[in-house]
Amino acid sequence: MAGSQNTYASLIGKFRNGLTVLQSWADYLPSNPSIQIATLVALENEVETKNTAVTVTNSAWLTKTDERKKLFYYDKKIDNRLCFEARLEQITNLVGSMGEDEEVAYDMLKAMQKKFIPGLNKKKLADGTYKTVTPQNRTYASVSGFLTETIAIITNIPLYNPPNVNLTIAAMQNLFAQIETANAAAQTAHANWSDAVTERRKVYQTMSKNITLIKNYLASFDGAKKSNHYIGFVQALKS
Repeated sequence: MAGSQNTYASLIGKFRNGLTVLQSWADYLPSNPSIQIATLVALENEVETKNTAVTVTNSAWLTKTDERKKLFYYDKKIDNRLCFEARLEQITNLVGSMGEDEEVAYDMLKAMQKKFIPGLNKKKLADGTYKTVTPQNRTYASVSGFLTETIAIITNIPLYNPPNVNLTIAAMQNLFAQIETANAAAQTAHANWSDAVTERRKVYQTMSKNITLIKNYLASFDGAKKSNHYIGFVQALKS
């Protein structure tokens, strides 16, 4: 996205340079309304507005994505122990302490951890060393499914009574609700950013088409593409 943003910034910069040159010519009087000075100035302002919209919506999307991520995965830098990954580890330990009666539930929880927590799922190589397998189930949709499964498992444990209130069935159901809300917010933010990008692309396409129309008009001056007007505009676009 950063590279794309830089490209757009370069394009509007070139367009602005060309517009400045056009405004300096008293004989620049095209009959096509699309490339008249007033229209081009309005287009320049619209481009700036669209650029700002992309920047703002992209920032909002990144913020919502970060908020969602904190609910899913543990980050030791911020020690977000209320995330699902950290809670699942504690729940698995608790169920593991219940002995043979809940051995099946423990195995299910442990297997779930290995599916998406880095470092738990390892592959033995030919030389006898181990390589951590990159988890394939760390998508938000997959982890939401794991949370639903976790709630189902602990709900069916008669003696499930965690000492940590954040591991209760009610607390896990509340976490699921928070995640659903965060998911929806991130998806909405992404849709807003995507729409802003589409709208910006449209206005830049208009700008590109207008540049071609302007060149055609300037090529109608004496000298055609060797006229001072045509050459001056093209050089301005390159500067």
